[in-house]
Amino acid sequence: MRTSFVPDEYWQANEGGASFYGTHPWSWYWFQGLPVVLGVLYVVLPIGLILLQRNGVRTRPLWPLVVACVYVLVFSQLPHKEFRFVFPVIYLVLPHAGLILKHWRKHARVVVWTALVINIPVIVYTLRVHQAGPEAVMHYLRHQHTLYGETTIQFSTSSTTQPHQLSVLFLTDCHPTPFYSYMHRNVTMVFAECPPPSLGPNESDALHADPLAWLNATFPPPSATPSPPFPTAPHVGAQSPTLWSLPRFIVAYADVLGVQARPWLEQHDYRPVYCVDHAHFPQSDRDGRIMCVYTRAQQTAPAKARAGNAETHVWVEL
Repeated sequence: MRTSFVPDEYWQANEGGASFYGTHPWSWYWFQGLPVVLGVLYVVLPIGLILLQRNGVRTRPLWPLVVACVYVLVFSQLPHKEFRFVFPVIYLVLPHAGLILKHWRKHARVVVWTALVINIPVIVYTLRVHQAGPEAVMHYLRHQHTLYGETTIQFSTSSTTQPHQLSVLFLTDCHPTPFYSYMHRNVTMVFAECPPPSLGPNESDALHADPLAWLNATFPPPSATPSPPFPTAPHVGAQSPTLWSLPRFIVAYADVLGVQARPWLEQHDYRPVYCVDHAHFPQSDRDGRIMCVYTRAQQTAPAKARAGNAETHVWVEL
């Protein structure tokens, strides 16, 4: 029987794994992380504490500030850094921020108004504009499922109807959007995965290295042996031989893979049906300014025909 120490086993299995998703220098929290998380307080705290000490104002206990500094120092040693990792620092420095404003009454109003003038536009921009694409796209897809999820499809080239299930392929970097936690629908959704090297191949790297090769390998022509991530169904209609092996929707940054994969998208009649501004300042070469939802020309707006309580959507080719 083999015995093991669970925390040590966990550490051995995950050591260095986070670095696979990006690294920053040790000083990143001090010059980028904390200024973003603390905002105006990052400047007010040190200046205010120095002035209070000079005026003989008691600023103890100082242990919350000591804990905050030690916390940041420890996390600075980790190669992988994120803003959310230093969120606990906010609650450790707020008591001293209040103490500073209490004794700095002459300038308290200026500090408060400065914080409001700076923070409110930043809050509005980051919540409503910056990287707003993923949530908007998922809201659109969920709405599409609400409209057409429980329906049947009838093709203009055949009188045969087939059950329809929404399917989505994300031609983006891995984990680009909220997923089933936002969708809450029975929808097939697939993206190129990016597990640590010890757990499997990095599909996202292969996709961005050669989008056309990845798409052709994932969705081969009907004569080849198919290996798509979506369930196949009997082919319906001579003009749509691969319709069921392809996703209903494709999500991509229009100015990244939307450009690089354009020949494949046009070959399979995919057209953008919904686009939203994503970011004015893309974070990487895999991040774009505009996020779009593409769908096939055969699957454009349906003409509804009611038969009792059942609905049939007749998809008209453009």
